[in-house]
Amino acid sequence: MEVAMKSRAFLRLNLIGILGLVGLVILLAIGFVVLMNRQTPEAAVQKFMEGLANQDLQTLNEYSYLEKPSKPIEEQWRYCFDVASKGMPFVWRIGDARMTGDGHAVVDVYLVQFSIGGAKEVDEPFKIPVIQKDGRWKVDLVGVPRDFFPGLPR
Repeated sequence: MEVAMKSRAFLRLNLIGILGLVGLVILLAIGFVVLMNRQTPEAAVQKFMEGLANQDLQTLNEYSYLEKPSKPIEEQWRYCFDVASKGMPFVWRIGDARMTGDGHAVVDVYLVQFSIGGAKEVDEPFKIPVIQKDGRWKVDLVGVPRDFFPGLPR
């Protein structure tokens, strides 16, 4: 009888230990997913640049911010791609990011210039401003330098 009680107590402790271990693994997995999905200014600019390269309006709208567009935003993107920068090849590299205030940052973007002599990365990066809106980082189109890419929405 005493052996049976010790055996049950041992099983109960093992069960509690196993459940505790499973709970810990679940909490670690949730923490990992949350950390991996945390967006950074650099990641937002990278997504924006991919949208620009692919002329992907959905991605551009998701990763850019323009408080009061002068014309409908989709119309401005169409002009950008179909007229101002038609056929313009470009390659980029994301550089450093700096926080400039609460919910504001600047990300350095280096563009590669193409010429008859070949391709060369520009020495000075473009400073791309990003702003945090509704918990997500977005490129602030008003602050993007005019010579960065032709015809960006304003």
